[in-house]
Amino acid sequence: MSGAEIVLDARILSASNATFLGRLGPEPVVYKPVAGERPLWDFPDGTLARREVAAYLVSEATGWGLVPRTWLCEGPLGTGMAQLWCEPDPEQDAVLLVPAGEAPAKGWCRVLEGVDEEDRPVALLHEDSPALRRMAVFDVVVNNADRKAGHVLAVEGGHRYGVDHGLTFHPEHKLRTVLWGWAGAGLTAEEVAGVQRVRTDLDGELGAALGGLLEPAEVTALTDRCDRLLAAGRLPLPPAGYPAIPWPPF
Repeated sequence: MSGAEIVLDARILSASNATFLGRLGPEPVVYKPVAGERPLWDFPDGTLARREVAAYLVSEATGWGLVPRTWLCEGPLGTGMAQLWCEPDPEQDAVLLVPAGEAPAKGWCRVLEGVDEEDRPVALLHEDSPALRRMAVFDVVVNNADRKAGHVLAVEGGHRYGVDHGLTFHPEHKLRTVLWGWAGAGLTAEEVAGVQRVRTDLDGELGAALGGLLEPAEVTALTDRCDRLLAAGRLPLPPAGYPAIPWPPF
C-alpha cells in the first residue's frame, strides 16, 4: 500500500475527538487527525495520536498483539493516527452490564454494583479469561486512563483487541479501567514474561522509538511502572480516593 492515500467514508460521531472510518487501499482504517483532538486539562495538546502509536508499540513488545496495527500518517485532514479497523464479533461481549440478580455465576468477574437511570440494581462484569487479563496488565503498564467497555473488541477466535489509547503514558498515576476483576491477583508466568519483554526492549529499540513519540519523563515513568509491576508480582488494587473507573464506563 506504499503511496496509497486514506479515503474517508464516514465520521464516527460517538467519539469525543474527530474520528473517521476510511480506506487505505482495500483495508478499512480508523483515522484521527491531530487537528481534531479536543484539548484536555491533564494531557498536553496535540499528543493523543502519538500516544496511540506508542501504545501499539508497547503492545507489540509484549508479544500479545493487543492493539491493532497503528501508525502516524498524513491524511486528508493533516497529520494523524491511522489504525486498522477490527470488526468485533456480534455474538460476543467481553464486558457486560446486567441486572444485579442475573449475573452469571462462573466465567465472569464482578467489578461493581450500582443502579441504572431507572434506579434498578445492575452489575458491571467482565469475562474471566487469559486474553482479557493480558489487557488489564497492558493497561497498568501504559497507565491507561480510559479503558471503557467499548474500547474492548471481542473478535472471533477468542482474541481481544483494545482500542482508543490516546489517554496513556501520563507520568502521574491515571489508571482508570473497567477491568478491575483481577485486582490484587498474582501475575502469571506468561504475564511476567510479557512485561519483562517490554522492560528489556525499553533499553533498546522500543525505548528509541518511544523517544520520538513521548516526553522523556513519560518514558522514564513507563520504565518505572514495569519495574514496580515486576517487583510486586501482582496486579494493583485501585487506590483509595481516586476515580478508578472511567465515566461513562460504557
